Amino acid sequence: MKLYIHDKQRLLGQAAIDRIESRAKAAFGKFRDDVKSIVITVEGVNGPREGIDRACKILVKLRNRKEFFLADKDVSASKVIASAIERVSRSVGRKLSRRRNRGYARIQFET
Repeated sequence: MKLYIHDKQRLLGQAAIDRIESRAKAAFGKFRDDVKSIVITVEGVNGPREGIDRACKILVKLRNRKEFFLADKDVSASKVIASAIERVSRSVGRKLSRRRNRGYARIQFET
């Protein structure tokens, strides 16, 4: 699993980048065999005015060529990244559990 963090506007310090890496590794660690790469992009929405809105875009590529994309906005970069990572990891988990459970019939026997 490869993790890429894009911060062209230099909104994040090294400590914030380290927290993002550890949060992403914790959220996607159980899927590491299925996830090919994660790309996290952070940017200021208001452009050169440097407003208070921060946007986070996350692209998760699975080994079976399936992709998940999520975009979110919030006041703080750390808040938006944390919520986006949590939301997209839940989506990946749901998809992978459906794929693993496909093909198995659930039969209940009455006794």
